[in-house]
Amino acid sequence: MQEAEAIADSLEHDFDGFGSCLHRRSGGSLGTRRVLAAWGSGRRVFKEIADRLITLNAPQNDSSKYTILKNVDSSYYSYGGAAPTPGLEELKTAEGYKLQPLTLFLLLGAFSNGCAALTGIEAISNGVPAFKKPEAKNAATTLVWMAILLTVMFLGTSVLAYLYGVHPHTSETVISQFARIVFTGPMAWFYYVVQIATALILVLAANTSFADFPRLSSLLARDRFLPRQFATRGDKLVFSNGIVILATGPLTSEALSASIREFAGENHLYFYDAISPIVDADSINLDRVYRASRYDKGDADYLNCPFTREEYLRFYDALVQAESVPLHECENAAYFEACLPIEEMAKRGVDTLRFGPMKPVGLKDPKTGRLPYAAIQLRQENLRADSYNLVGFQNHLRFGEQERIFRLIPGLENANFTRLGQIHRNTFINSPRLLLPTLQSRKDPRIFFAGQICGVEGYVECIATGLMAGINAVRLVSGQEPVTPPRETAIGSLLHYLGSAEPDRFQPENINFGIMPPPNLSAGEKRLGKREKHLLQTKYALQAMKEFADFLNPVSLPH
Repeated sequence: MQEAEAIADSLEHDFDGFGSCLHRRSGGSLGTRRVLAAWGSGRRVFKEIADRLITLNAPQNDSSKYTILKNVDSSYYSYGGAAPTPGLEELKTAEGYKLQPLTLFLLLGAFSNGCAALTGIEAISNGVPAFKKPEAKNAATTLVWMAILLTVMFLGTSVLAYLYGVHPHTSETVISQFARIVFTGPMAWFYYVVQIATALILVLAANTSFADFPRLSSLLARDRFLPRQFATRGDKLVFSNGIVILATGPLTSEALSASIREFAGENHLYFYDAISPIVDADSINLDRVYRASRYDKGDADYLNCPFTREEYLRFYDALVQAESVPLHECENAAYFEACLPIEEMAKRGVDTLRFGPMKPVGLKDPKTGRLPYAAIQLRQENLRADSYNLVGFQNHLRFGEQERIFRLIPGLENANFTRLGQIHRNTFINSPRLLLPTLQSRKDPRIFFAGQICGVEGYVECIATGLMAGINAVRLVSGQEPVTPPRETAIGSLLHYLGSAEPDRFQPENINFGIMPPPNLSAGEKRLGKREKHLLQTKYALQAMKEFADFLNPVSLPH
C-alpha cells in the first residue's frame, strides 16, 4: 500500500514539475497554453489512475518487473486512460517469444503483419515502369517520401509508447491503446475513427500484396527464378496463360467494339478510315510545283501545286459533277468532319476548298512572288521520297473519276497514282501505338490483333496478318520468341508499317512497293527501268521469304 502511494506522489510531482518547466521556457505563448491545457487533462487522468492504484492494492510478483493490474480493465475499456500493464507471460506471447498453436488466425495475423510492413515498398520497386517519365526518378522520390513517413511514424510510436508505458497486449493492439489513452472525454468517439482507419489501411496493405504478386512473379520468371509461365501477366489478380487472337473488321458488333475501345483507349479505335490518294514522285512535273512549308515554318517537306483562278474553277466544276461510289447498306452519309470527303466539302460552296484543304495562305510562289489563288499540298509519304500524299483529299469518288479529275491539278497532268482515295466504314485500332510488329498488344503480349482491325486493307493482307498471328501464338505457347518476316518481304514490310508508322497520321494500308525498302542493286541494275527493278525486288523478297519459311518449318514448331 505504501509503495502504491509513493508511485502516485511521484506521478503527480513529475507532472507538476514538467508543466512548470514548459511554461517557463515558452514564455506563456498561445500554443504552449493549449499544450498545458492538454497536459492538465493528462495530469488529472494519471491522478485518477494513481488513486485507483492506491485502492487496488494489487499483489506484486517479486520474480517479475511487470505489475499485474487485472481489475483496472473494465474502467479502462469504459473511460480510456492509461493502458493496463500486461503480465510477463502475456507480454511474451504478444511479443512473439512464446510458442503458439498453428491456427488460421495466427497465419492471418502473420500475413497482415507482413503486408503492413511491406505496403508500398514492393509495389514501388516492382512497378517502376508504371510511373510517369522519368520513371526511375519519380519512383526514387516516392521511396524517399515513404522512408521519411516511416521514420516519423516509428519515432512517434516509440515516444508515445515510452511516455504512456504502452506494451504489446494479446487482447488489444498498440494503436488501439494509444487511441484510448489520447482520446478521452468528449473526444472519446475519435477512438473509433482511428480503429476504422487502421482497418482500411490493413485492407489496402493486403490488397497491394495480392495485386503486386503478378508483377513480382513476372520479373522473377524473366530472370528464370520462377517457371516461365509466370512471365506473362494479365490485368487480373490471377494468372491466365490463355492467348487471344482478335480478327475482326468493319461489321464488328457494338459489344465487341466497346470492349476493344475500353482496352485500347477511347482515342485509339476508329470507325471510318479516310485515305487520300498517293502519287508516284517520278510522275510529278517539278516545273509546275514548288517546295515550301506554310509560312516557311520548319523544313520544306511539302510540294505545292499552285492554281490560277481559271484552273481552280475548272477543277471545282469537275469535282462537284463527279460520280461517287454508291453507299453500302451498312454505311450512311453521316461523315465525321475530320474525314469529310473532298467532293462533299466542295458542295458547300465554291470557295469552301480555298478556305480548307486548298487554302494558299503562307505558301508564296517563288516564281511569281505572290500567293496562288489556291494550292494543293503534297506530303512526302516515306523516307525515300518516292511517293507523295495529296493532303486532305480523302474522297468517295470512283477510281476512274479520281484519275481524271486529279490530273487537272497543276503538276499532276501525267500523274501515276499508286493508291487512290477512299472513305468507307471500318473498325481499326491505332496499331503504331498499340501493337508490336509481331501483332501482339503492347499492353498485354498474350493478345494478338489480325485482319482489318489492326489496320490493313485487302484479302491477302488480312490473311497474312492472321497467318503471322497464328504462328506467333504457337511460338508463344511453346516458350519461343515471336518473330516477323524479313523486312524486304511484303508481309514483313506490312508488319513493320503497322508497328512503326506515324501514330498521329496512321491510316489502314495494303501491300505495295511504297512501304517496302529499296533493294540493294548493283551498278548495272540501277540503270534498269522501274518495272525491272520491281521484278528484282520481288525475286529478292521471295528468296528471303523462303529462308524465313525454312526457319519456321518444322523444327521451331512444337510437336
